Amino acid sequence: MKPKEIIRNLFLIWVLITSTSFCYASTNGSVSGKEIDKIKTEVKNVVNNLITGCEQANFDIAAAVFDNSPDFRYILNGNIFGYDDMLKGVNSMFKTMIDQKYTFLDEKYTILDKWTVLYTAKAKCTMNFKDGHSTVSDPEAMFMLFKKAGDKWKIIYAVESTVDKTIEKKYAENLNQIELFKQRITGVWKCETGKDTIFTWDCKDNGNAFEADSWYESNGKRFRKSKSVIVYDKNSDKYIWTRVFNKGYTDAYAWWFTSPNVLESVPISNITNPSSAYFRMRFEYLSPNSLKQIITVDNKVVDIFNVQRIDRNEQNDPSFAATNQRELLKLLSGSWKGEIGKDTFEIWNNKITDNRLEINYKDITKGKVVSEGRTFFIYDRDTHKFIGSKITKMKDPYSVIMWFTSKNTVEIIKFKDVNNTPENCSVRVLLDLTNPNKIIRTFIGEGLSPLVTNYNRINVK
Repeated sequence: MKPKEIIRNLFLIWVLITSTSFCYASTNGSVSGKEIDKIKTEVKNVVNNLITGCEQANFDIAAAVFDNSPDFRYILNGNIFGYDDMLKGVNSMFKTMIDQKYTFLDEKYTILDKWTVLYTAKAKCTMNFKDGHSTVSDPEAMFMLFKKAGDKWKIIYAVESTVDKTIEKKYAENLNQIELFKQRITGVWKCETGKDTIFTWDCKDNGNAFEADSWYESNGKRFRKSKSVIVYDKNSDKYIWTRVFNKGYTDAYAWWFTSPNVLESVPISNITNPSSAYFRMRFEYLSPNSLKQIITVDNKVVDIFNVQRIDRNEQNDPSFAATNQRELLKLLSGSWKGEIGKDTFEIWNNKITDNRLEINYKDITKGKVVSEGRTFFIYDRDTHKFIGSKITKMKDPYSVIMWFTSKNTVEIIKFKDVNNTPENCSVRVLLDLTNPNKIIRTFIGEGLSPLVTNYNRINVK
């Protein structure tokens, strides 16, 4: 069915509805008064499940109400989606959200026949995101066509029209900017900005302000060097960053945390109205020693960089990671436990012999083992990395590569991505060994928001 035909059919349905007072009775599907009440109750329960799933940002609950059919169409503000594309978009959106809250101003259930019900509503919705901002849809109009197959009601067509407004949450009232800056920006940070080109940021806390040196390096030569001073401004509860380059060019920015894991930056001229800034920088912390830097120009993302914090003593020793891989492997030994979902835990039992690491894992939900497997890592002398084979009962075996990027950080990718840049890897797993008894694991999947899990050392083997 073509988009124009879909819109025409939906329009015809709307005309039919508005020309009847309550319900439409077809020749083969006419409904009585008692049936109307029963059908309305059944459909209302499905609508309530959809709203519950949306408010909790629970993809499984929300997705269950849509009909997996080639005829399915979802229209949002003029954009038309099929079933798979709609679910992919909803899943990606929910992963970035904390929750939603709906306030309904008007609802109507129109029974067309025994197998078809139209639901329309006018509502207000507030969406709260993990990065600290909120979006308010006011008003939001909904148009959903339900079809009954067997004993289940499913949405076959849906239309949403929204008027959205983004609200920058005033996290500054709840966040200690000074402490967050001390924890988050100090140290030596590195990222690859181009072929054979590395950017380094070396920031120190001098007590009253932060001072930083930065430079680009290619083929052993440093260029575009700069010095920065970052000072806290009490009136705005933001940090003012002034920078001077070795060739005399200067610039200034406002920096502030909008959530514990998100740092925003705009030119100083936009400090009172950040949302209007033509140029913006956003730093999303995946772990204490890893972040993603996103550069936006005119509300369009133009660059994304993966940045790692390294030990200051290691910054001038590029061979560190290569020469200490096998020794650092001991840090992963023992048993670890992390909560990966509601009532669900993952337990690792790691054994190290010579240059080999064996990881046996189990996923346990309410005391029951729901998944288990093992991964064998062997040290490769040529690449100074560990080559692993992952074996599970649920999936086919596949190969991975693991290596220490510093004495406290580990990166794991699939073997098929060995020649890809980090942002082009299908899957990345980052381990941050914050102390001898804690590991922060960050799972980064293509097109998905990072998933962070804390693992603690346990005695059970």
